Amino acid sequence: MNLAERGLLRDGSLFNKNRSKRSDQMPADNGCLERTTERVSIRAFSCFGRLVLPILVVTILVYCWLAVKGMSYVHHVSLRHTHTTSVRERENTTLLCTRQEDSKEINICISESNGHAAITNENNADQHQNVTPSDLKVANGNENGSYFTNPIDKHDYKYIHNPESLCKKNTIKPQQNFLLTMITTAPENVERRNIIRSSYGNEKDWEAFANHNLTVLTVFLLGRTNNATLQMDIDKESDLHDDIVQEDFVDCYDNLTMKTVMGLKWVTNHCRHATFVIKFVDTAVIIQTKLYQRWLYTALIDVPKTTWAAGQVRMDAKVFRNTDDKFYISKDFYAFPTYPPYLDGQGYVLSTDLVEAIYKVAITTPLFPCEDVFIGMCLQKLHVVPTNIKNFV
Repeated sequence: MNLAERGLLRDGSLFNKNRSKRSDQMPADNGCLERTTERVSIRAFSCFGRLVLPILVVTILVYCWLAVKGMSYVHHVSLRHTHTTSVRERENTTLLCTRQEDSKEINICISESNGHAAITNENNADQHQNVTPSDLKVANGNENGSYFTNPIDKHDYKYIHNPESLCKKNTIKPQQNFLLTMITTAPENVERRNIIRSSYGNEKDWEAFANHNLTVLTVFLLGRTNNATLQMDIDKESDLHDDIVQEDFVDCYDNLTMKTVMGLKWVTNHCRHATFVIKFVDTAVIIQTKLYQRWLYTALIDVPKTTWAAGQVRMDAKVFRNTDDKFYISKDFYAFPTYPPYLDGQGYVLSTDLVEAIYKVAITTPLFPCEDVFIGMCLQKLHVVPTNIKNFV
């Protein structure tokens, strides 16, 4: 075999063979390059997607949040306007929920979560006319606020339920009652009343007082309900327990002051011989331990039995001027920056001579929207300074 046959000679045939082999390999190299380029493009697009997609999602979420925030702001402004209007309506008239004089009268009592309103018929228009605070102030020249020119409520409402024999022994002679608890409650709060009856509202559970032959009694204070079924249940409840005081004014949050005056009136007329009266709300939680009983017994035994008022005293309490506040009071209605000293409405104790005195002042004083402040105003007229008991309730 010669060199030409072996392909060892560098002639044209050998050179052409190598070129042919290289030419055969070139398409393979181009395909690899194309696939590499495709992979780089896919990876670049994937990285771009990973970077942009979160930004896009965040942008959409921020846009949605701003949209919701804008709607909430509009709703808040609307609610604030509604709230301010309702508060002004509450200031314009003291008796927002009036008793039913005849079948033509309409009584509306909107819950505090929805606002406040009252509608009366033409027969009561003179007594409950809506006059703006500014008009009252200018007309009467009273710079202290329109509250002081509001009409007086004589509290001549009729009893629906009156347990007048509760404080009498054998329903004839008065018992030697030492302490009477009167509890403001809403008509529908039957379960709360039953819980209280089985705890601190149960006379037999006051051992510290019973050991000294001292009686502790309880009454519940209610206004009228327009729910006939609920009223029937209250009638049965009263027949069973004989501890419900109910008058024919509409029971609602705005009439809480009226409800407390009803309690003062009832004590004055039917339980004046008790030594002390404690006023509670039905949401107050009293842990009636023997230690608490002994503390309360000792506290009441050692204090004056007349002209005595005690509880958590609020001194120089500022008047809420923020229209968003539940207890907002405008300067036109009550101009003073602070209230007179008053006892926190959750619970306080009064000697019964002072109960009678406060009641007589109350029916000559315009009712104030805040019940505990109103009692403080009456105490101020009587020149009585309440005694502070820390953590009374």
